Amino acid sequence: KMPGGSDGSKLWDWALFFNAKTEEELNMIATRNREVGRAVKALYKLSADDEVRLRYEAREKAWRDEQGRIAFGIDKGIKQGLEQGREEVLELLRHGESLESILHRYDTKTTGGK
Repeated sequence: KMPGGSDGSKLWDWALFFNAKTEEELNMIATRNREVGRAVKALYKLSADDEVRLRYEAREKAWRDEQGRIAFGIDKGIKQGLEQGREEVLELLRHGESLESILHRYDTKTTGGK
């Protein structure tokens, strides 16, 4: 059971969303809260006929898969960059360059010489 009055927060809107009994209540919440509006839209799609629901689920899966590939690529790129930088620093140390000189060199690369 929910308290009597709204506190105007997004959390309150989500509570109303989960407790809504009519389509009118859902639409009212959706008009004032964009995130809840997206949830209402998804709810309508999931409640639609099987063909529409399956197409929606396929699009959602494709989007999640793409986001996963992007995140994996970013992680992989960061790891490769760190490994490459580590190897470069070790090579410079092996050739006798001082750590101070190496730090200055990389600081200049990352700050554009500032």
